Amino acid sequence: GGMKSPGKPLLIIGLPVFNGENFLTQAIESLLSQDFQQFDLIICDNASTDRTEANCRAFAERDARVRYSRNSENLGAAGNWNRVFELSSGHFFKWAAHDDMHEHRFLSSCLALLEAEPDAVLAYTRAVSIDADEHRLREWSSHPDICSSDLSVRYARWLAVPTDPLPLPIFGVMRADVLRRTRGFASYPDADVALLTEMSLHGPFAEVPEPLFLQREHGGRAGPRLAGDPYAAVNFWDARTVRPLGLPHWSLLAGQVSAIFRAPLAPSQRLACLRMLAGWIGRKRRLLSKDMMISLGHMPAVGPPVRRLMENMRLKAWRRQIDETLRELDATIPSDAE
Repeated sequence: GGMKSPGKPLLIIGLPVFNGENFLTQAIESLLSQDFQQFDLIICDNASTDRTEANCRAFAERDARVRYSRNSENLGAAGNWNRVFELSSGHFFKWAAHDDMHEHRFLSSCLALLEAEPDAVLAYTRAVSIDADEHRLREWSSHPDICSSDLSVRYARWLAVPTDPLPLPIFGVMRADVLRRTRGFASYPDADVALLTEMSLHGPFAEVPEPLFLQREHGGRAGPRLAGDPYAAVNFWDARTVRPLGLPHWSLLAGQVSAIFRAPLAPSQRLACLRMLAGWIGRKRRLLSKDMMISLGHMPAVGPPVRRLMENMRLKAWRRQIDETLRELDATIPSDAE
C-alpha cells in the first residue's frame, strides 16, 4: 500500500542498549541520516550506568523522531529487546544494535523490497563487518535458502548449524503484525535464531543483494563471548534468572515445538516441520542430556550423587572408547602366532 499519513510513522526502529556509549552516537547518526525519513526511533536503555542516558537525551532534544525510554532496572537482554518492540506501533518494525551502522539506503531498500514482495515477512540486506575504526573487514555471504518460497527449505536452513556468527536478518525490517504473532525474544541462548525460525514459518525473507548493513566487530561484543557458553548466555538474555543455569537446549526445543503449532501452517507442513525437528533432536541429544545433568547437579539434595554418577559415566565412556580402539588395532595387526 501507499505511504501512511504524516501523523503515524510507517516504521518504528527499536534500539535496545546497555552501557553503549562507545559506539552509540555513530549508530544513531547512521539511522537519522537515512534517505527514508518517515520513522520513529525508540531507544530503550536497560538501566545504563555510563554516559548512554545523556547521549540519548541530547538526540531526543535535537530530533523529534527520537524517543528515549529508560528501564528502572536491568531487564536482561531479552526483556529489553521485547520491551522496545512493545513500546512501538507501526506498520513495520526494525531492531538496531548500539554498535552497528547502516548505509543511507538501508531502510528505503528494505521497504521497497517488502512493497514488491507481499509474501515476505522481513527484508534485510547483505552485510560487511567493520572494526572499531570503521575499516571494512569482510563481506558476509548470501543466504538464498531463507528467502525460498518453500517452507521446508527455509526451516531446514534455520535448524542447520549457522555459517555466520550472527543471524543478520534479526536487524532487518519486519512486518510488525507478523512479529506480534511470535513469542518475541525468549530468555535462552540463540533466542535471535529461535525468533527468526518462527518468523520464517510465517513466510519467506527477502534479501537486498547489496551490503548496506555494517556489523561492527569489537572486543566488547556480546555474541562471540556467549556463543561458547550457552549457560552464561541464559543470564545475559535474562538478568533476573534465579535458576543457576536453566535448560537452554530444552527451552529452545520447547520454543520450536510451540512455534510450529502457533504458525499458520497446513497439517502437512506442520508434520514436515516436526519431522525435521526430530532430526535436530537427534543431532542435539548430547546437549539435551548435558542440560539435564547440569540442572540436576545444581539441585541441593541430588547434586553430589548426580555429579559422582556423571564422573563415573564419563570414566566408563572413556574406558569403553579405549577398549574399542585397542580391539580395532588388534584386528588390523596380523597375529604372528602361526
